[in-house]
Amino acid sequence: MDHVTTKYARTLGFLLFLGASLLLVTPPAQGQVSITPGVRVGVNAGDIGGDTDAFVQSFSDLGGGTFDLDVETDLTRRTGFLVGGYALVDFVGPLALQPEVRYIQRGFGYDLTVSFQGQSRTASGSLNLSYLDIPLLARFQLPVGAGVSPHLFAGPTLGVNLSAESETEGLQDGSSQTTDVSDEVSGTDVGLEVGGGLGVPLGVGTLTVDLRYGLGFTNILDTEESDLSLSNRALMVTAGLTF
Repeated sequence: MDHVTTKYARTLGFLLFLGASLLLVTPPAQGQVSITPGVRVGVNAGDIGGDTDAFVQSFSDLGGGTFDLDVETDLTRRTGFLVGGYALVDFVGPLALQPEVRYIQRGFGYDLTVSFQGQSRTASGSLNLSYLDIPLLARFQLPVGAGVSPHLFAGPTLGVNLSAESETEGLQDGSSQTTDVSDEVSGTDVGLEVGGGLGVPLGVGTLTVDLRYGLGFTNILDTEESDLSLSNRALMVTAGLTF
């Protein structure tokens, strides 16, 4: 219960951070800035960075004990979705601010091949993470005239972990097992997001499509049983509508 309370306290703190940021960057002269809301959905292909070689080696070390198993491990991406809202704070000129709030699924997967005395068996697993993310992006709009408008953006992201589950399949008669590992995962995630996209004016607003890359700086593992440091990575394709 205390673990859940701590997560929601961190969530409230990040929301207050976002509100304070908007107040700081919005000038009092209303004629020089426009603020337009929007919604965004997308697909996220998550994986990990950091001590990945040591992580893969840990599976082989498990198999090299009494039974002398040969274990091959391949890391894979975990595909999830994201959904949320944002505001486009448009100043005079090409610069704008784009704070966002979103729910996003992160994590990674792995495939195992276990060989013993000429026989092999395959299994797979994944670490399924979900976050409340708050990106604070600086946006540079490229002046190309009327119509389609390209833009670039970059900025920090702050995330609060909402859930963490370890899922394995094929280890026991092909059945799937899911374990809650929230106590072994860091409650917050700090990173950097960069990308670019296009805006297309529509009758009801502006449709934006962009490609993003997220680079995590926080060790997602929070356990004394491992010295490994693993961080989130993400490749995202999103579509948004500014009203």
